[in-house]
Amino acid sequence: MSSLNESAVVARAVAAASGVAALHGLRCEEAIVISDANNVLVHLRPAPVVARVATLMSLIRPGGGGEALERELAVSEFLLSRGVPAISPSRELPPGPHREDGLWLTFWEHVEPVASQPADLEEAARALAELHTILAGCTLELPLLEPVAQELPRVLAALASAGIADGDLALLRQALGLVLSRLADGGLPLQVVHGDAHTGNLLRTGDGLVWTDYEDACVAPVAWDLACLCVPLGAFADAALDAYGGGLGEAELEPFLDARALHAAVWWSWLALADARRSERAQFWLQWWRDRLA
Repeated sequence: MSSLNESAVVARAVAAASGVAALHGLRCEEAIVISDANNVLVHLRPAPVVARVATLMSLIRPGGGGEALERELAVSEFLLSRGVPAISPSRELPPGPHREDGLWLTFWEHVEPVASQPADLEEAARALAELHTILAGCTLELPLLEPVAQELPRVLAALASAGIADGDLALLRQALGLVLSRLADGGLPLQVVHGDAHTGNLLRTGDGLVWTDYEDACVAPVAWDLACLCVPLGAFADAALDAYGGGLGEAELEPFLDARALHAAVWWSWLALADARRSERAQFWLQWWRDRLA
């Protein structure tokens, strides 16, 4: 599908970022693509500026993803106002959100990680507990468990339109029904959470470990963030819970682990439409759910 052609999407994102930067007088000699998954991240060298361009996300989110980028800016500014190390919206030009060639984008301070080694599970869980302590005081009006309750139905609708195999679509819809019914039996306290708290969004910098990517920030039980941390690592929940502290038990976390596993299955299926190299990961999570529902 042309709308999901990855090379064309990346080229369009780079052009949009470079165009907005030029309009604001930012000198860019070389645009380097840092990442090209759900969004495209572009370092506008030599400026210490990274553009975050909503690309595949723009096909899913209402209004093309601008609201999610605005949310990310607001949460980051809140954390900075509380003295929390965070990636700062760019001060070199207005951070946005901007709209160019139909794409929403924001600009951020470029931060070079001091090490590529990701945080281990216990380290990340402790960092997450510290983040939650600060976010508990955040009064921004954010959606309730948006990555699951609102976004997964949207991605499933997009997958149906894109022609995903009927059996896979039926499997994912069955899994969503199970997940939503289990989460409805919750009752855990709610607060603002990161929303996508996996170790890929935790950088080692000169200021220590810094969380990034608050597009999925929402109001939810902290168990959602813990599930985001555990599921991609294949980690044992008790190790994360022990390092995190706070009195959560495995029984309380388990429905959120299922929710995150479904999140992975749905999103990797969507990403595989743009890049066949992601099909193996999508098939892994689809098989996980076949086994889970057998």
